Amino acid sequence: MGIMESVVIERAVPTNKSLYNSVKSRIKKKYKVWPSAYASAALVKAYKAAGGGYRNESLTLENPEYVLDGYNTGCDGKITELHFVLKESNSAILGEAEYRGRKVSLGKPFRTPGGPKKFSVYVKKSNGNVVKVNFGHKGTGGAKTMRIKKSNAARRKSFRARHRCHTAKDRTTPRYWSCRFGWPSSGKGAIDKT
Repeated sequence: MGIMESVVIERAVPTNKSLYNSVKSRIKKKYKVWPSAYASAALVKAYKAAGGGYRNESLTLENPEYVLDGYNTGCDGKITELHFVLKESNSAILGEAEYRGRKVSLGKPFRTPGGPKKFSVYVKKSNGNVVKVNFGHKGTGGAKTMRIKKSNAARRKSFRARHRCHTAKDRTTPRYWSCRFGWPSSGKGAIDKT
């Protein structure tokens, strides 16, 4: 038996992301511990009850790195099996990274109630460093945050022109995420795919 040159990872991905995220936020409020087996099971059950589904997604890792996880011994004390797991460096391909000692998801904006801005997102720079990009209007001195009225086409057009959203290509800038997340060109989804 030789070293594997590639590994295929299969995982279930929700077909309707917006429905999945709304059900997930509702379930997170209900359970004190997240993630947990009970909360995850409740999430799947509620998502399917709301009409959501899953599809299988395959990801192939070329030349993956392994770490020894454990081994089995026979009755004579000799090692009979070795168990290996994928090394942490492969998690970057799966959309995870480490930021200040904890694992974070890359490219998924989230609210920051106590943060300097309304939203934040973790992004990996070209040099490999993971940075936290803060964006959105937070409100100052206890003032309310600015409401995003993305359903108003005139406001959406004005914002996108003022911030030159058609040229926002650098994922490590707040302008990129404000244009894609807060003010999408269509006004229907949370993230603009263009």
